[in-house]
Formats: sequence, C-alpha cells, structure tokens
Amino acid sequence: MAPKDVVECVRLAEELGYESAWVAEGHGGDQFSILTACAVATNRILLGTSITSVFVRSAPTIAMAAACVDHFSDGRCILGLGSSHRVQVGPEHGLEFSQPVQRLRECVDIVRALLRDSTVSYEGSVFNIERFDLWFEPLRNEIPIYVAAVRPRMLQICGEISQGTILTYC
Repeated sequence: MAPKDVVECVRLAEELGYESAWVAEGHGGDQFSILTACAVATNRILLGTSITSVFVRSAPTIAMAAACVDHFSDGRCILGLGSSHRVQVGPEHGLEFSQPVQRLRECVDIVRALLRDSTVSYEGSVFNIERFDLWFEPLRNEIPIYVAAVRPRMLQICGEISQGTILTYC
C-alpha cells in the first residue's frame, strides 16, 4: 500500500471510531514519516509503530522520530519496538544480528532517558553514547512503549521494560 493510502486508511479508521492505528515498516515506507502524515490528517486516533527495529535505527534516532510524531499528533504516539529478525537485519540491511534481547533493553533505556531528560550518556554492553542532546523538548517525557516478542527470553523482559507486548506472528 502506498503511504498516501495508509494515511487515508487511518483517517477512515478514525472516522469509523477506531481507537488506534499501527503502522509497520519493513518494506512499506518510513513508518515515522507516514505516522506524521497521519497525525496531521487525524485528531483523536492513537498512532503506533508496529514495529520499529532496534537494529535498523539507533536509539537516539528512534527517540527523535517518536518525539516528532508525538508533537505532530498532540500526544497520540505509541512506540512499538522489536529486534526484527536475522534475515531482515543481516542480508537485507547488511547489519550484524547479535544480542537482540540486550539491544532492545538498552534501546528502551536510552529512548526513555532522552524523552525524560533530553540529554543522555549511556554505557552498556551494546550501546555506548558519550552525549546525545535532543535539540527540542519532547511534548511528553514518557511515550508508551510496547515490545514485540515471540520467543521466551523476549517475552520475559516485556513486563520489565514496557507497557505491553505486541505478539507478532503468534
């Protein structure tokens, strides 16, 4: 579906009374750009990413993008994060797929810190960030985060680090 068609579907979903709309990424276009367009075209419907890969995007990039959608939507953004899978991360993006659970955990920590404090330094086993500053104040200092999970280890951390889980492919 073309990005403009997604925006029209979300607009129609709002008109029909839907509570939320979730936009995937993969090969379908930049989900944050599409959600920003959806934010401008709607007034009430919650707008979520389902899912944003913590391998394909850095944690600061995710925080910036989510904060932008949240601004344009007047606080209607929900962030769905996941590790994706080996085939999409490796062969399709040319990136190494390693430590998916730890990467997701650290990414959530960094995103939350940036939304809360606008500046973060972080030293973990996956991410090392000396200092990153958001150059604008997020509308909300906490955007709801949901974690996509299908395997036991990822499901175990969902309750610890997120407000809910996205049971993709279950």
